Amino acid sequence: MSSRLWEWYRSGRRRLREFEHRELQAIRRWLEHPDNLLHLSVLVFVPLLVGAVTWLANVSPVVSFLVYPPLASGTYTLFSNPEGRYSSPRTFVGGLSLGAFSGWVVLELSVRYWSAAPLEPFEVPASAAAVAILVTGVAAWALSLEEPAAFSSALLVLVTGVDQVAFVAGVFVSSLLIAGVFVLWRTHLY
Repeated sequence: MSSRLWEWYRSGRRRLREFEHRELQAIRRWLEHPDNLLHLSVLVFVPLLVGAVTWLANVSPVVSFLVYPPLASGTYTLFSNPEGRYSSPRTFVGGLSLGAFSGWVVLELSVRYWSAAPLEPFEVPASAAAVAILVTGVAAWALSLEEPAAFSSALLVLVTGVDQVAFVAGVFVSSLLIAGVFVLWRTHLY
């Protein structure tokens, strides 16, 4: 009786290992298809990275929660199309930082030279928004740092309500973190 039980146990283990082997091969084949790997990466890495930036924003006065929109859209662009036009880590970090810097420069100039009265929180002169987009576009084109999310960071610096230099630094640090993870992902997984 005990040999029957032992055979039943060994047979069950063998079938379980065969099942696991087949399933792992199926998962591996599924992941070998680039579209599946990209979708899975977007579903895993974008939320994790946005969560990491959120944590950074909570523990650091440098990173503002307003960096989320450009970072989230830029991160999605990186991971969803890693060989595309906008999937260069240099362009990602440089474009977002350039957008924030352009917005900050325009804000400083508008407060100094265009505004007659001090601005209320979340109040942005329309001319400053237009000029920030223009400056970002010209600078991004001239420096080959065209990143769609850069325009978002240029506008967000206008409404931060915090130290704009800290916002620019937060955009740089956060985008650098995301670009580093993207480079590791593209090198080792993709």
